[in-house]
Amino acid sequence: MLSAYSRNVLTRNSRVSCNAAHEYEPLAWLETSRVPLCLTKVTIKSRLNWYQTDSQTLCGTKSDAEQAAMLQELRALCEATQELCDNAGQAQGVGDAIGKYTDASTKLVYCATPRADNEMENEILGLTTDACGKASELLSQVQQLTERVADAGAAAELDRCGASAADAAQALLTVAQATASTMDSPCCKDQLISAAQKLRGCADELTASCEPHTAQLPDARRQLGASHRQLADSLDKLVQACKKIPEASQSSVSQPQREKQRLKFMNSLTGARNRLYDSEQQLKQPLPKHQLTPEQAAALEQRLSQRLAQLNAAVAALAAAKDDPKNPDWIAAEQAVKEISELMPLIVQDSRQLSSTKDGAAQAAMLEELKALSHASRSLCENSETDPTISTKDFHKAASKLKFIVSPTTDKTKEKQVVELGKAACKQAERLALNAQTACPAQAPLASRLQKAAGSLDSVVQATSPSPSDPRCGAAVKSSADNVRHCAEQLTSSCEPPLMMRPEAWQQLLSCQRQLMNDLDKLVQAYQPEVSGPMGTASGHQEQQRLKFINSASGTKSRLNAVDKMLKE
Repeated sequence: MLSAYSRNVLTRNSRVSCNAAHEYEPLAWLETSRVPLCLTKVTIKSRLNWYQTDSQTLCGTKSDAEQAAMLQELRALCEATQELCDNAGQAQGVGDAIGKYTDASTKLVYCATPRADNEMENEILGLTTDACGKASELLSQVQQLTERVADAGAAAELDRCGASAADAAQALLTVAQATASTMDSPCCKDQLISAAQKLRGCADELTASCEPHTAQLPDARRQLGASHRQLADSLDKLVQACKKIPEASQSSVSQPQREKQRLKFMNSLTGARNRLYDSEQQLKQPLPKHQLTPEQAAALEQRLSQRLAQLNAAVAALAAAKDDPKNPDWIAAEQAVKEISELMPLIVQDSRQLSSTKDGAAQAAMLEELKALSHASRSLCENSETDPTISTKDFHKAASKLKFIVSPTTDKTKEKQVVELGKAACKQAERLALNAQTACPAQAPLASRLQKAAGSLDSVVQATSPSPSDPRCGAAVKSSADNVRHCAEQLTSSCEPPLMMRPEAWQQLLSCQRQLMNDLDKLVQAYQPEVSGPMGTASGHQEQQRLKFINSASGTKSRLNAVDKMLKE
């Protein structure tokens, strides 16, 4: 009866990878479905182009034999990536595709930068394998119990819980294989901890579902309880091992490479400034004279709303890229500025065309807010060159007003809700930082880091709040919230040893941290698209996302084929 999940979750080969943290982040998301598939595919596709360009450049520093080996592995990476995208929309095949990608990436990275020390990743993989083994034991015992349950409905419920636990165990193993080598990166650490917590929740639900059926079976109850505790202990060890791994003080990128990235970002600002300046000049031109039909106006309004959401997400990405003043992500910042400078002219064009359908007062108001948005966008890009962090207050004000003018019937309740939830979370983070610094002055650097992460989250929320239902905005907020969560956990765990002799102060700090976790959960949940329709059926929004994902396949394959063709030249 439990054939759906009675498989051994340890049958997958263990793969040790040495690639960069930001490469594996979208793969972990793909396995755990934490962002829409279409966005993950776009992320993988765009980053593959970066790796292809960088690998070809690096080949120039290698011998002929090393160069040939590196290009061969790069081709294998392209093929594995295409297979990954081909299987991403299917229930089966994603795990194997990710495994092939991990193998190809491991070989490519070894060609580029061989590593001698893999103690950290071996420990993580060992603990994950142990946890999955304990999960397999629990599932086997549940399977035996289900065979003794006479009621078909109760057996079906156990079957459902067992399948969920098996899927969570498989996801944990896959995420560990993808991220173990870069567990000193917060994004990889958070993904693995999240997968472990999901498995623990599924195991708790499964064990609770078994309790009514073991009342007259003391031996079975005892065995299930023991297996459940062993699995929980294994997961605790895995999570603690993740948290104890110190973060890299600097990016794995060397200082000369980082300087090269910074200079490339600075050079890209020239083109961005020119595009934004040209878009502002469009505002001085006479408005178009032709009239739009109601259907054309509605379609244009929808397209403009989507582009405004894309702009909000790009600004959020720029703020997140500069959240660490000492270690900015220049590659992400360059991509964000590029998107902003490309989107703004399109928004100006659509807004001018749509304004022709408005009356005099509404038209003037729309053009005024469009000017404010254009100016705020240009200021963000220009200031990103010198300002250590990004402030999005002016941008949020202009974007929110323009969005309301474009769609005056839009309910701003959700926008106000996410803004308030963001403020609450940031204030709670500030409170935790101050309490920790007061109780443990030696942890002042970690407290300061939490405060900076909270400031970055505030900027991201401000940038995305006009489009809270857009998946890209939700993904940006979740990423920033996870950073705050990680900083808070690291700060609290560092305060534990010195506060063990002060239980009251320790409990106050824990209570403050729990409140912050709850506030962050509420914030991330508020950005989730609303689900409509009866239970068991896909909502209209989900169906739109599915169709968008399928339609993106042809573009992705074309891009990958172009990369492969370039490698053969």
